[in-house]
Formats: sequence, structure tokens, C-alpha cells
Amino acid sequence: MKYILNLFIGLALITAKAQNYMDIGSISYANTPSNKYENNPEQTRVEELDLKLIFPVVINEKNVLLTGLYANRVQVKFDPDISGNTNLNTIGLLLGLNQTYSKKWSATYMVLPKISSDLNELSGKDFQLALLSLFNYTKRSDLKYKFGLYANTE
Repeated sequence: MKYILNLFIGLALITAKAQNYMDIGSISYANTPSNKYENNPEQTRVEELDLKLIFPVVINEKNVLLTGLYANRVQVKFDPDISGNTNLNTIGLLLGLNQTYSKKWSATYMVLPKISSDLNELSGKDFQLALLSLFNYTKRSDLKYKFGLYANTE
């Protein structure tokens, strides 16, 4: 069984592909079926709404400024003994640069400040900052390597 699983994973990795385009905007909605609490007959649902807008600005042939915003809301009832749902909100900005160095090398650098809160009381604890660097190396037209770094104050 172990060999079959390794073979399946290996074949899946061989056929894996990355997208060669960027979504300008996306919206998604998810709603779970009722979920049970431990030791309580009540149930809850998890509802999520996600929005992302990206505005690329072409500076020149080798540089593209990436700007945008994103928002996410998760609504859930954590405790069956407390009335009402809790809203977990995230609102953030996208700011970055996609730079082409040569036919083989390119990179994307992003700064992602965001606020994650229930929005009832905002404080410094609700602010987070993330940094992302993604490097692309094109070996051949059908073989590309992507690697990067991500850091978040979360």
C-alpha cells in the first residue's frame, strides 16, 4: 500500500502545473452544513465570504507594480452558551513589484498589511504585516522552478 501511495504522489507531482496568469478579481462564498458541539446538542454553521481585487500597473517591459485589496469574513458561533455569532474579519492591502531580470529569472516582492479583528474594538494587536518574495527560474519553456519566502507577524 505504501508503494502505491508513493507512486500516486510521484505521478501527481510530475503532472502538476502552475498557472501563467493572474486573476484581477475574485469572490468566493462558502457555507458548511450544521456542525455539532462536543457535549451539547446545539449546532452551528461556518459561513465565509472572500473578496480580492488586484490592480496591476505596467511601469515598463520589465516592471509591474501590483496593487490591490482583499477582505474576508468568517461568521461562526464558537460557544453554544453565548447568543449570537462571532464575525472574524480581515481587511488588507496588496502592494508589490513584479520584476523581470532576464529571460530566465523574475521575482515578485509583496508587502501585505492587514487588520484582522471582529471590528468591535480595534487596537494595535489587530494589525499584522506580511512580506512575500517569490522567485521564478525558467529552465525551459516547459520547466519552471518557483520558490519563495513568506513572513508574517501573525
